[in-house]
Amino acid sequence: MGGGGGGGGGAGEKLPANGAHGGKACRFSFLYGLLLYVVLPVLFLYMLAIAASPFYNPRCSPEQNAAMARFVVAMPNASSSSAVNRSSSSAPPPPGPPMRSADEAPTGLRHIAFGIGASSALWKSRKEYIKLWWRPGRMRGFVWMDKPVEEFYSKSSRTGLPPIMDGCLHRYPALYGSDDRIHACMSELGVPLTRHPGFHQCDLWGDVLGLLGAHPVAPLVTLHHLDFLEPVFPTTPSRAGALRRLFDGPVRLDSAAVAQQSVCYDRDNHWTVSVSWGFAVMMETPMRSFLNWYKRADYTAYSFNTRPVARQPCQKPRVYYLRDSRMDRRRNVTVTEYDRHRGKQPDCRWRIPDPADLVDHIVVLKKPDPDLWKRSPRRNCCKVVSSPKKEGKDRTMTIDVGVCREGDFAKV
Repeated sequence: MGGGGGGGGGAGEKLPANGAHGGKACRFSFLYGLLLYVVLPVLFLYMLAIAASPFYNPRCSPEQNAAMARFVVAMPNASSSSAVNRSSSSAPPPPGPPMRSADEAPTGLRHIAFGIGASSALWKSRKEYIKLWWRPGRMRGFVWMDKPVEEFYSKSSRTGLPPIMDGCLHRYPALYGSDDRIHACMSELGVPLTRHPGFHQCDLWGDVLGLLGAHPVAPLVTLHHLDFLEPVFPTTPSRAGALRRLFDGPVRLDSAAVAQQSVCYDRDNHWTVSVSWGFAVMMETPMRSFLNWYKRADYTAYSFNTRPVARQPCQKPRVYYLRDSRMDRRRNVTVTEYDRHRGKQPDCRWRIPDPADLVDHIVVLKKPDPDLWKRSPRRNCCKVVSSPKKEGKDRTMTIDVGVCREGDFAKV
């Protein structure tokens, strides 16, 4: 009995244990079903709704985080530290390109020191020319004069250069002109002169129409002794005012192409058209409308070919000088306008139409080309787009100038 009671008691004690196990299984099944059929679908729908919302802002990609890290390096310390903390969890930024030293950087204005020779008596007029091209804060240089002027400003006195140069100038009193003396002084310093196309190391006087109207294939860099040259535009009485028209227009729009010549032909009227962009429209070979400084007839003193000015007025070209220039932003082209120079013209009996009878105004279209001199030197090509065929209200010729395409060349 006792044994049986013990057995019965054991059997009776196992029943509650089985009931507890069954309750736990039920609760686990209930939670599993709740998670599977309620929580997960709701969470999925919530994430789907957030992703479709316009206010959703995804985290930055590693590339964006790297860009942010590179950007905040140049920001102030207070803001950069917080920005770096925000992006510290992202991948480290890739190493940037190595910094180039000043010697490896492309040649710019900061690599050039300008030396200007002037007379104190002419400084008042000469400084007006310098103001046209000088860029304060970006250029550096010095001026040599025969005696001090009322206004001066120099940072080079600390380098010891002026005393060296002053002594050098006194050692070569027999040399004529500042060019020869400066050459001798620079030779003492061991600095050679480098020949560069476009630096016209020839002193001229008179009319530079022949030179600028058919400039060699080189950038126009320098012109000397502007006080002894006629104004580049005859209709402008002031020399500085004429140059200001050149700098405010063509030089500002496309400095590399100023005075670059393009030759094309008007077949219908049998005209040869020479475009000196930004300056004038005329004939081809430079006329000797100027003389060299020593006023002697040395026609071999130039680095380019010239031809004499025609004695017969009817053999002289019709010249159209720059009147206005602008940038057409919509078409990304420069628009330069030229008007006929209304000087005394004889009545010429030509077998071809006289341009003065048909054309008063020329419009030249050209796309800016700042990399012109980074390629092999070559003249631009031009094409006569429209030209008057007979006398009437339309007295405008339109010319297109640009980089020569494959197979383009000047042909009649």
